[in-house]
Amino acid sequence: MALVYLVNGNLVPGIHSLDWVEFVAEYGYNIHRQALLSGLKMACKALGEFGCKAVFIDGSFITKKDLPNDFDACWDPNGVDVAGLIKKYPLFLDIRPPRTGQKGAFKGELFPSTTPAGSAGTMLNFFQVDRDGFAKGIIRIDLKTVI
Repeated sequence: MALVYLVNGNLVPGIHSLDWVEFVAEYGYNIHRQALLSGLKMACKALGEFGCKAVFIDGSFITKKDLPNDFDACWDPNGVDVAGLIKKYPLFLDIRPPRTGQKGAFKGELFPSTTPAGSAGTMLNFFQVDRDGFAKGIIRIDLKTVI
């Protein structure tokens, strides 16, 4: 799948689905990004273990910025054994700033996609609007493809 980027570096609006191999090929093009991907992969495997089907990626990681600080993600809680997830991986509830636990463990931030996010409604909606209020694209990763 060929992704299309706007002049400002954001993806064209919409939710763009990639499998894990495609995602790594598109965004894992240097050692720094590969280190961030290793943390995201750990988080994806943990979420998948408890029934999560998809994560959505936002932020500078899905631009062509060579050295993004981290990744921003939200996960679909539908069908997830949240009690089991939190019992084994309590960091998934560490969503209040500065989220140092998540950043330390996974190299990024992860929210349930249904987390309230002000006027946007939910984190999933919030991820799809840039700082200037314009629509932008995000990536959806099917967790069955994370290997």
